[in-house]
Amino acid sequence: MSKWVTSFTIAVILLLGQNNLAIASNLVNHGNQLFKVPFSKSGNQWSISIGQAELDSSSLKPVSGKYDVYSLALKNTGETVYNVRIEAYKTMPDEQTKLRLFSVPVKSEFHTGEGMTVHQNFPIGVDAKELEIDVYWEVKQDHGRSVNGLNVARTWKQVFSFKPNNRKP
Repeated sequence: MSKWVTSFTIAVILLLGQNNLAIASNLVNHGNQLFKVPFSKSGNQWSISIGQAELDSSSLKPVSGKYDVYSLALKNTGETVYNVRIEAYKTMPDEQTKLRLFSVPVKSEFHTGEGMTVHQNFPIGVDAKELEIDVYWEVKQDHGRSVNGLNVARTWKQVFSFKPNNRKP
């Protein structure tokens, strides 16, 4: 019986030690991230927050020297809007072009004061010179306008731009 208790105790200590190492590793990565999180920006219609990625066993994990991962939340601070979409871009090292990281249709109707997590974890390469988040939407008076079956509603856009922290990857 004492061998079983000793073996069990050793297994628990080893397991806890590995979890603590994994947690410490994540803290090191978060301490050296391209963007210090959490951070938010707001405009007349939207507020966005970029935070630490929500990591689980199936999540994309940060890779030191290659990319960091973040979460993205969106809140409607203006009027109710329609056909909301978000696109994210990173400015490439040559600063002449931008690479789209993702394009996500968010909601067909987004009410005032409503918020949601758009991405639980998305990567940004450590070579990024800037992160740009573009939010697109339609307003009530334009929603549903069509000509010959084609959507002709005017699309509004708000751009949020973030520069990385001064740090060495």
